[in-house]
Amino acid sequence: MEALINAYHYERIGYRELLRGLINHDTWTLPAQKQGENFHPSLLQHNGQTFLTAYSSPALAPDNMETMSVDGIWLFSELPDIIHSLIIDANSPHALQFTADKFPELRNWGLAVQFEQQLDTATLDATILEHILQYEGYCVPLIESEGGTQHIALAPDSEGRKLAAIFTAEDCLSLFMQYAGKSFGDKIRIDQHKGDVLLPYLLSLPIDGIAFNCYGPPNPKALSKEALVEILSVREKHG
Repeated sequence: MEALINAYHYERIGYRELLRGLINHDTWTLPAQKQGENFHPSLLQHNGQTFLTAYSSPALAPDNMETMSVDGIWLFSELPDIIHSLIIDANSPHALQFTADKFPELRNWGLAVQFEQQLDTATLDATILEHILQYEGYCVPLIESEGGTQHIALAPDSEGRKLAAIFTAEDCLSLFMQYAGKSFGDKIRIDQHKGDVLLPYLLSLPIDGIAFNCYGPPNPKALSKEALVEILSVREKHG
């Protein structure tokens, strides 16, 4: 984690790559206090402000401190509104601080990475299908034809299928624009949609399916049009 944060400090990686690395980190150590049978994060009070400290390694935490372990998705998706700052690896040379104004963005990134991890499974059960429908952060590139009609950009596919290009986060979309978007010139715009609005529309198009994040950074995932029908059937079953 020290190498990742230093790479960000010295501008060798961007902010989005930093966030992905922090959120994908599996074991964060938090100061904790026991309430009943369970541990809860212990907050630090200083000069009228409240801080949450998180250590990327137990070795960086102060000695003789009660701790608990959480993963990055939990840490960044569950930031409470009562704290003013999240401090990463406090008192280390590579310490990093996020103030409360960054929390909504951090929560959204945590949810995006969690969703991407759910997509990266061999089989999509009913729970994951419902998450695909309920996800609110889809980015969709739209291309305008000479006649002024807009259509969703297609992802590259070795099998020649017509797969609508869908992205779960801004950095995934940026990679698409970097590798494929230049060919569209200035006739492309980006829409953001919730799944329960986007998927019914996709089902009405003459496509073979959709492709999530065709250039990464998470593993790309293709779904057939039949899978879209199954996803929408989840909504019908649950009203």
